[in-house]
Amino acid sequence: MGQSPSTLPPSTPHTFGTFLQKDIPSLILLKPLGSSKFTKSYLCKARHGGTFVVKIYINRDILGEVDITDLVNVEEEQGPPSPPSFLQSYRLRLNQIFTLLSTPKFDGEPLFSSHPHCIPYQKYFPSQHTFTDNHGTLQPVYLIRQALSTSLNSRLTCRPFLRDVEKRYLTYQIFKCFKGLHEVGIVHNDVHSCNVFVTCYGYVLVTDFASIKPSSVGGLDGFNYYFKQMNGGKRCWVAPERWKEEEVEAKAEQDVFSLGCLIIMIYLNGEEVMDLASSTRYRSGDSTEMSIKLGKIPDERVRNVAKHMISLDPTKRKTVAEYLERLEMEDGGVAFIEPIFKIVEELSTEWRFGVTTPDARIHSCVVNFKRIMRAVGIVDLEAEEFFENILEGCTVRKVEEEGGESGKAGEEVDWDEIVRESEDVIERVKRGEYNVKKKAKDSGNNNSNNKNKGKEANSGPKPKPPALYLYLQLIISQLNTPHRPGTPLIALHLLRRLTQYLDDNTRLNTLLPACIEMCSDHDAKVRGLAVKTVYEVVKGVTEFTESEGGIFKNYIFKCLRKLGEDKSLWVRICTIESLIGLAGESLQFESLRVCRKVRESNVIANEWDKEIEGLRRVVKECVVTRCMDDKATKILFLRRITELCAFFGHEETLTSILPVTVFLSVDPDADVRQAFGDGVTSVAQFVGLGGTEQFLVVQVENMLIDVEYKVIESGVRCLKNLIVMNLVSDVTVLTMIPKYAALLLHPNKGVANEFSQLVSEACKRVGEVEGLKFIKNGVMDFMKFEVTWEGMCTSSSFKESIVAPLTDEAFNKELMRLSDVRKIKRIKEQRMANSKANPEELREILDAVGVTVDGIDQADDDSIIVEGVEDDDDEIVEDKTLLAMKSYMEMASAHMTNKMYTKENEKKSQRNIVASGQIDPDDPPSHIIWYPNQKFNELNDDMTNKYIVEAPPISGHKDVGSLIRTYGLANVGSKKKQTSEEEEIEPPLEADPLIDAVLEGSWPAIAQQDLTTVELSNLAHRVKSLEIPPVGPRLGVLRVDGKPYSQHSGSVNFGGARGAEWKPKVDCLLASSSNITEHTSPVPRLSVAPDQSFFVSASHDGTSKVWEMRNLEAAVDLKSVVTYHGQNGGRVNDVTLLENSHSVATAGSDGSVHVWRIDMVGSYANTSQNQDDGTTQSQRMYYETGRVQGQSVIKEYDPCEGEALAVTHFNTDSASILLAGTMKGNIHAWDLRSSEEPFCLKMRPELGYMSSLAMGTDRNWLVAGTSRGYVALFDVRYHMMVKLWRHECHGTINRLATCFTRLPQESAAEGPRPYVFVAAGKNEASIFDIGSGRCAQSFRMLGREFAGQRRDGLPDAVTRLPKLEDVALPSRYGGSIKSATRMAMNMSLNAGLGAEPSVRALMGRISETGSRTNSYLVTGGSDKKIVHWDFTSPSKCYGVSGVEGNDKMSVVGVNRSLFLGIPNASSGGGKNMKGGVRPSNGHHDAVLDLKSLERPKAMLSSGGDGVVKVWR
Repeated sequence: MGQSPSTLPPSTPHTFGTFLQKDIPSLILLKPLGSSKFTKSYLCKARHGGTFVVKIYINRDILGEVDITDLVNVEEEQGPPSPPSFLQSYRLRLNQIFTLLSTPKFDGEPLFSSHPHCIPYQKYFPSQHTFTDNHGTLQPVYLIRQALSTSLNSRLTCRPFLRDVEKRYLTYQIFKCFKGLHEVGIVHNDVHSCNVFVTCYGYVLVTDFASIKPSSVGGLDGFNYYFKQMNGGKRCWVAPERWKEEEVEAKAEQDVFSLGCLIIMIYLNGEEVMDLASSTRYRSGDSTEMSIKLGKIPDERVRNVAKHMISLDPTKRKTVAEYLERLEMEDGGVAFIEPIFKIVEELSTEWRFGVTTPDARIHSCVVNFKRIMRAVGIVDLEAEEFFENILEGCTVRKVEEEGGESGKAGEEVDWDEIVRESEDVIERVKRGEYNVKKKAKDSGNNNSNNKNKGKEANSGPKPKPPALYLYLQLIISQLNTPHRPGTPLIALHLLRRLTQYLDDNTRLNTLLPACIEMCSDHDAKVRGLAVKTVYEVVKGVTEFTESEGGIFKNYIFKCLRKLGEDKSLWVRICTIESLIGLAGESLQFESLRVCRKVRESNVIANEWDKEIEGLRRVVKECVVTRCMDDKATKILFLRRITELCAFFGHEETLTSILPVTVFLSVDPDADVRQAFGDGVTSVAQFVGLGGTEQFLVVQVENMLIDVEYKVIESGVRCLKNLIVMNLVSDVTVLTMIPKYAALLLHPNKGVANEFSQLVSEACKRVGEVEGLKFIKNGVMDFMKFEVTWEGMCTSSSFKESIVAPLTDEAFNKELMRLSDVRKIKRIKEQRMANSKANPEELREILDAVGVTVDGIDQADDDSIIVEGVEDDDDEIVEDKTLLAMKSYMEMASAHMTNKMYTKENEKKSQRNIVASGQIDPDDPPSHIIWYPNQKFNELNDDMTNKYIVEAPPISGHKDVGSLIRTYGLANVGSKKKQTSEEEEIEPPLEADPLIDAVLEGSWPAIAQQDLTTVELSNLAHRVKSLEIPPVGPRLGVLRVDGKPYSQHSGSVNFGGARGAEWKPKVDCLLASSSNITEHTSPVPRLSVAPDQSFFVSASHDGTSKVWEMRNLEAAVDLKSVVTYHGQNGGRVNDVTLLENSHSVATAGSDGSVHVWRIDMVGSYANTSQNQDDGTTQSQRMYYETGRVQGQSVIKEYDPCEGEALAVTHFNTDSASILLAGTMKGNIHAWDLRSSEEPFCLKMRPELGYMSSLAMGTDRNWLVAGTSRGYVALFDVRYHMMVKLWRHECHGTINRLATCFTRLPQESAAEGPRPYVFVAAGKNEASIFDIGSGRCAQSFRMLGREFAGQRRDGLPDAVTRLPKLEDVALPSRYGGSIKSATRMAMNMSLNAGLGAEPSVRALMGRISETGSRTNSYLVTGGSDKKIVHWDFTSPSKCYGVSGVEGNDKMSVVGVNRSLFLGIPNASSGGGKNMKGGVRPSNGHHDAVLDLKSLERPKAMLSSGGDGVVKVWR
């Protein structure tokens, strides 16, 4: 073989990956990376972690295993006479390179620290296996190194494209790397963009040293194999001096030429520099093409350096160190290599060798914040001190105080120790304590000068150095994988500080996506701060491209809208606050986007309106509708309402902002009402004078008589601002000031001062004539002396003329007196309205309103004597001040009394609710609300008590018709409970039109409410607190005897009970469908309407068909009447009729679940004369004339979890639940009355995908089967898996069914139990006791291999009952099931569908009394047979279909719990008999489902042949 490398064989039957797996079993082969003429490369993963690249070279010399760290002299081993082979020489070269690169400069440093940008081969050894082909005996040789993800070639061609500062930084690192290599005498020999890798933070790593390729490329050995196929041509960066036939010594000048091509490629954004043809022209002296490419480089220094590096004469090329020195020289004050390059490279080098965790890396970024910022010319003292406080007490701080510098050679900095020491500060940051107080520093005048210098640096426009992008890149690269909770918060603070110094392009394309991703963090503090950071990033951006104009609508709002529903209040507040700010920023973006889009058209207005309408719709959904959730969001909405009004404009403010604002004016919380007064002025500016007068003034007037001083002060200030801005008319001003002039004497100084200023502003507004006549006369009673008009217009002068205000004590005493008088009046009215009232009841009323009772005389006197209270309205008040304030005090007392009554009623209702949510029977509520029972919700006639159920208690609600209509409330009853079912329910009260309008969101109705009944508006948001969802959709009413009925009312006679003697007849086909005109693919499921009027089939052809029962007995060919195509063309996997309805739910392979109603029409007779067949005339009329009219889609669900595999439905008194199992393993529960998901049951993926689902008869539990033989029991009440078994067959659970009964062979003393029917294993169906997991009975069909055998001769495997193996559930709910995981990972086990043939369909009944004569099971399976099994007697078991001729069978009982169907021995009869043979009526493919019919008494079957059959 000599000194030339051997090429790979052109074709070989062996797979190199096979050798790799045999020789290195600890590596898992992931994928091939590529191949060349010399080597093949594979990406592998170590079992203990880490990825590696393994290159395979084919050797013709057989060598032993050699580690490259073993520096053995090959010449000494083999002796001097024999020249070394190529492979031996190559091994020496690898050893030399590894030694030179791995030797550290200082003791204690890690390997490769002296050459941090280099990754040589780390392992080299030959294979232990050989193979032979036409080339002789060949042996693979392995070269192993660390795997890297992104090569420079890939990075240059992907977005975002490299910036100029990144190109300079990469050039600096590449030059520095090769400078170190050449200084120690290492020549790479194969420099190109695929051997240079770049990390996510821009750190350069060079690999694949000592290429196997020859140094000389002039001969055949090099010419054909040295070029990499790129962009349709062969890349050729080989130095001209290497194009020779003889061997050429590898020199550094050759690497310099290739490096020049690499630098040109970097600055041309990945454009190819030289291919084979252009290289040939360039060597011949034609430099035109290269001159054009060099001219594209904008930086003259790079252009000159690159041109010099690719000189044809190698003696003219300088060393890499000289080129690096030339680039470091400043040209006109602008440095090519900036100081930050060295800092970032030093930091990245630390990350490679010592700082490995993301938390420690983020902290190293914080430590170097000051150093990096000042390197780019930025002095931010506030930020520096903030991060110094975070790092206070850390190891790095201690090192600096001792005079050292972290990160330098010879020092060891434990970054994990840094993280641990700063954990207290991190926790403080996590709690929201972000405003770290600055420490007082007494460092003398120098420190003071530095602060002044810092202030000067921070003043004016912020510098935006491009090199800061490198620092940002370091931080963002570590955001996804921190382990400590405080690290993301610190990283976000770093980003917030850097935002102001970054250009707009960096903000939008780099920083914004990183912050958006942080918004989905599991920590609420991180999510909240990330949302605020998003706003900081976007705020102030002025330069953006046309495509970035739609970034708000299409990206930001889409990502943030879900955070408005976050469970954390902090996140919701941050989201609403940020979205309000983002709304204003979005207008600027959209305006520029629309202008650019329609620059050459005349539809600018239309385009603008269309885009802005979309933005407003999103902001309204995310902000306006979410601000009503709690107090904090309400206040935030009112404080930022000015920005929202500016965003929405006049029209949208009227329709969107004004209704919400008016509604918040009557909020129960005083802080919200105060915020309303502070923010309503902004709304008034946008709605104008008319809107303010009509809708806002009355709400401000309510604030003037509020019980809270701060609300009154806010209301007065608001009214003053409205007067100043001319947003109220003069008539309103002249009317309101005399009416509320008493506020001049209010005990709260803030209220009195604000009202005095209001009077002065009003005087300026209306003028002297009207001011003297109305305003001055109105306030004269509150003045000590008369002032001039000029004094009235001056707030300070007017204030001096006001008499002394009331004290708090006097004001409150008089207010309470008037309130007590009003309470007494109300009590009098109640006594007059209810003559039967007794003193005890009145005593309770007085106690409730807080009045002390001295005595009650009901017999002789209508007056009530209350201690300390006189009920004379005309009592002369001696105090002149109180007399002047009488009118205002009466209004305030009325308002306060109403508030007290409302609060007391709410407290009393809350006291009646115990922890379980039920009413205490000893203290029942004053009102009980009833709503429709979901089992009878569509029966509107003949209402009885069983059709309603008691609602959970609701406090503070009044009797309004809209609540009754919206929520289906049947009645508001009295405190006395009903004692009999015959007692009639009181009809609902008539609705109040005003309250109806309030509930519908009409803001004029809210504004028109009387001051004493403002609490009624609270109903609009109290409706949300109802625990009763709205009435569900119309699902279709069942009928019997022509009348509506409920399936839950009890048993129904459909023309006589199914007799004990009924059983399916042998091969008696009544009707069959066609697989040409009807279903064309398998029909896996059938479902029959509860009233026997139709049935529905689901097929894999993507359709569901409805088949009428009408005239079924006379039919020959089954024909469907309605076809549903709504499942988007995919397979329909399951179908079920919703309980007690004519609606259907279908589950599709597209992942969706559709609920659709089947509409029925027909004639319904009123007579019920009995007919000969047991039916009545009305029944016959209904079944003969009732027909399907069409179908209507009700709801569609799509959880986006793969195929929807199974679906079922059940009703409770208060819910209508649809269950659907998905391929992901989740069982979703959807309440048909609302869009919410009550619960979701989860199955672990190691259990396999769901194959069957069945609901327990009591609706409290369900069972699910999987493809790996597991049966899971779920408790629906607690929403969790409580038991898990695995069927011993370990195959698919094809079908499940449940019942609660006593089996016929069990004694009556045992009582009923919950059982589950399981179709699994080889052609068997078994019944298992859910309580114990034991098999109670099993029915098994044996194969032809057992034909004609006697019971005694059967093997034990088929004569024993199947078992359910208990599977231990993990201690942590939702955790991995270890045994199932081990089974799933065992590749030696069969992963198919299980044994074949198998039972696919079940149908039957068990007598409620446990009768031995009326219990049976019918099975159908993949053997195309339908078999009837009797529970007690094997002789009564027989084949219904598919058992003709040689398929006949006999059934034997091993014991009373196991029946076996044994095929008869072939007698040669059947087909050899003379005469014609009747064709089989059975299915031509597997029987997939069976259902029973009550009218006519028959059985349905469907199969894989797409045919639906009816059997007698």
